[in-house]
Amino acid sequence: MSFNDFLDFKDREKGTQANMLCDSSGKVLVDHLVRFETLHADISQVFDKIGVEERLGTKVSHSSQKQPLDTYLTDPTIRRINEVFSVDFDLLGYEKR
Repeated sequence: MSFNDFLDFKDREKGTQANMLCDSSGKVLVDHLVRFETLHADISQVFDKIGVEERLGTKVSHSSQKQPLDTYLTDPTIRRINEVFSVDFDLLGYEKR
C-alpha cells in the first residue's frame, strides 16, 4: 500500500484520531490526551492522577537523520494530509503545513 493509498483508505473509512476520541456529536470522551512529543510529562500526569508510582524510563531516541518534510513529502501530499486529517489537527492543536 502506498502512502497515498493509505490516505485514501483513512479518508474513506474516516479513520481519524477524532473518530476514536470523540462521540458522534464531537464531544471528547477522554479525560487526558497523551502526546508523543511530551510523552514523559503527560504519562507522569496520568500516573499521578490514578495513583501509579512507576515512571517511564528516560531513554529517548532521536534520529540524527531527520529531514525536512519537503524532502520526502510533495506539496500535493501535504495538502492531502491536511485535508484527510483536518479534524485531528484542529482537535489536537497541531499546525497544518
